[in-house]
Amino acid sequence: MKRIAKLLSAVLIACTLLCFSACSGASLPPEDTRSVGTANGRFDISYDLYKYFYLNYASSYKASDFEGENRAATEAELRTLCENALINVFAVVDLAAEYGITPEDASIKEKAALTVEEAINEFGGKAEYAEALSSYHMTDSVFRFMMAVDACEDDLYSVLTTGLGIIDNSDETVKNAIKGDEFVRIVQVLVAHDNGFSDTKNRETAEKVCKLAKDGEDFDKLIANYSNDYSMTRDGYYFTYGYMLDEIEEAAFALKVGEVSDVVKTKNGYHIIKRLEKDDDFLAVNYASLKAQYESCKFYELIDARAEETSIQFNDLAKEIDHDLLVQE
Repeated sequence: MKRIAKLLSAVLIACTLLCFSACSGASLPPEDTRSVGTANGRFDISYDLYKYFYLNYASSYKASDFEGENRAATEAELRTLCENALINVFAVVDLAAEYGITPEDASIKEKAALTVEEAINEFGGKAEYAEALSSYHMTDSVFRFMMAVDACEDDLYSVLTTGLGIIDNSDETVKNAIKGDEFVRIVQVLVAHDNGFSDTKNRETAEKVCKLAKDGEDFDKLIANYSNDYSMTRDGYYFTYGYMLDEIEEAAFALKVGEVSDVVKTKNGYHIIKRLEKDDDFLAVNYASLKAQYESCKFYELIDARAEETSIQFNDLAKEIDHDLLVQE
């Protein structure tokens, strides 16, 4: 499932922390709950939450990016990234609040607390957990808040897909969508960026495959000989809008059945896509998973729409969080 690009989504934060090998002997990082601004004028953004996003983004830049005349542009870029990340977070919070779901709910806090306990146990103790938090420029409160937002998202999903009619997921609607123009089936040859060859070589290979495919070469043979996509089954991919990378979706839905795309470049590599006719037997056997995909994509359409309406207002305190903090830590 494709999702809005966050530095570390709530789920990924949990996975990353639980996989991190930490050292012992640390105490929990100090907390700073001062507000650096608000989202939609309603939700306070803590100093520590903003610092968490800023420093993690900043750590992916080179030191030279913050030197001389480069610094102003880099800082501006970082603050835009942080603002977008916060918009993603508070779009969930804002929409959930309309349905009476908030990070302060007892049930939500309990779910977040359980995740924290799992992290502590996985690490082997509170000291190890604290060290992991520090390594990600995170405090316990920020971690709990992000886990609470994750729990809000789960509860909101349940509410919107069970009986309110907000997301029409009746079998009639879903089956019509799957069989109609809202779903597409493709197979692809992927020449991956990380396959050990240069970008020039990979581009040449992709162009060669594309020409062979458009000249009528058996596409299954091209997949067998050239593709680095080892997760694709013989059935290919069935998906609706919002499920794949934007570039893949745009190319796939533009094709007619039997047509082959030009070379499509994504962050994963070079793709040559062929659109196929849907198989009724496959649709029947895999209806439950396709319905779940439909529901999920419709749900995130609502989140994305709310993100478009979400605005962040910063105060002067936000300016105190800059690259110098990364150097100090």
